[in-house]
Order: sequence, then C-alpha cells, then structure tokens
Amino acid sequence: MRKFGYPARYIEGYMVLPSQLKNSPSSNGIYEVTVKDRCAHAWAEVFIDGVGWMPAEFTPGYDNNNPNLSDEEKGLKKPESSSVSESSKNENENGGGTNSKPQNNNSKSDSRPGNKPNKPANSKSDNTSSEKEKDSSSKAGGNGSGHGNGKGGDGDDGIIKSGISPAAKTVLLTLAAMIIAVAAVIINRRRNLDKMHDSCSQKDLNKRVMSIYSYSLKYLSVLNIEVKRNISDMQMCGEILSKCHEQRINELDDMFSELTMLAVKACMRPESITEDEAASAERTLKYISEEIVAKKLNTMSMLSAKYLYCLY
Repeated sequence: MRKFGYPARYIEGYMVLPSQLKNSPSSNGIYEVTVKDRCAHAWAEVFIDGVGWMPAEFTPGYDNNNPNLSDEEKGLKKPESSSVSESSKNENENGGGTNSKPQNNNSKSDSRPGNKPNKPANSKSDNTSSEKEKDSSSKAGGNGSGHGNGKGGDGDDGIIKSGISPAAKTVLLTLAAMIIAVAAVIINRRRNLDKMHDSCSQKDLNKRVMSIYSYSLKYLSVLNIEVKRNISDMQMCGEILSKCHEQRINELDDMFSELTMLAVKACMRPESITEDEAASAERTLKYISEEIVAKKLNTMSMLSAKYLYCLY
C-alpha cells in the first residue's frame, strides 16, 4: 500500500467478533469475553483524509469472520448441554430399557403322548415352503444321488468350481484399478488445464493478470525456483530472479519484474489493468512456460509437469 502512495501501517492484536458477545456475561453494558490464542490476528490500516485510520483486511477468510473459531465460540451456536441422565444412557444402551430381551413368538409343540402339538399360525405356509424346498432339491439332485450338482452325483460333494482362478481374479482387479487410476489422472489433468485457461482468459483484466502471475510462479516452481517465505511480492521477485540466475536464466529479469508490478497493481491499486498490460502479462506467461521451463525439462520431468502439476 505504501509503495503505491497510500499511508498504511501494520497492526497486531486480537480479533473479537460482535457475535462473541452473545454468550458473554455483561454488567452495565460491559462484556467479559474470553479471548483465546486463536483470536490473535494481524492486519493493515490505511489512513483516509477526513476519516482517519481504517482497517483493511487482506487475509482470506477474515472479512468480518475468524475461521479459526467454531460456531459455538463465535456465538453463532448455543453450547450444547453435556449433562446426560443415567437413566437415558441405560435406555440407549439397552435399546429403550423396557424390552431388552427379544420376544420369541414361535410356539413350542408339546411332544407328550396323547397331546396334539400346537401349530403356529403360519403352519400352512411353512408346509408349502417345505414341500417346495423338497421338490427343488429333488430336481437339483437329478438322479437322486443327493450331491445337488444338477448333473447327478458325480462325486464332487456339491462343490461348484468357478471358471476363473484366484490368480486371474487378482490380475483382473489390479488391471481394473490401474485403468481407473490412469483415467482419474487424465481427467484431473484435463480439468486443471481448463481451469487454468479459463482463469488466465477471464474478462476481468485485474483478476486475469493476478491469475497469470500465480501460474507463472507455478511454472517456475517446476524448476525448483520458488520462495516460500512470507515476504512482499517485490521482495519475492528479487529472490526468484536470483534463483533464476543460479540456473543461468538471465533473460527473465525485465519481463518477470514487469509482471510482478502488474500483479501488485491489479491487486492493490484502484486503476484497472489495460488490455495492453494484460496482453503483456500473457506473453510473459507463455514465454516462461514454453521458452524457459519446457526447454529445461527432461522426459520424466515433463511427465511430472503434465500429470502432477497439470501445466502442459
């Protein structure tokens, strides 16, 4: 912000949401709020004439929110009561507490001499089912050998042999898994390439330039040219160019510096990116991908760039 002429300052403190006051005790309009380490935050403030210092939130997810807190900690959800009565616990464990022992509706027949056995209500259907089972078993037996192989007892003790061996099944399952994995990789690559194309050709020129800058960094990371420290974009530009020089890449100095400046402008400044500036950013991305990265990759590295990074 300062680089482009805005008075700005860096602030560290704690972020307390208005919703956190809901579950906090209060006295005469004064609230007592529990502030945890997850409320710690850093942000920027910009000075506006006639208004004063105004917070400018650039951290994703922190615009009137704190993604590190749960809904209950934010005051958006009432805390659930943890007290559970022992009786309800026992009822849940015993399936309701009343009928823990399953009932057996099957009537037992009295086998004493002179007594007629009691038949259950569904005895007719049971007899019919039994007769069907007997009929089907006699048909399956063929010649009455009792082996149930459908051909007549040939001595195989009812074992039905499958036409595919276990080893063949394992091979087929492995091949199927490999085909699915390859298809998933190809689909993922196609999806990511489409996403990159759409992002780097969108109508909003500011967002287009920021996307082009991000993908330029991703291309350079394939050559292990990357900076993971939390520094400004212009500082990162200098370190990336230094790493390019270590790999004897000296032709990117002006192009990448200009691309970084355009990305910062697209993100920070109120002015819109022009068509010429967006076209310049696109040429830089194409040069990095085709003339710098692609020409330095061997076969294995190119396969990795295609199917792991999904850049080609």
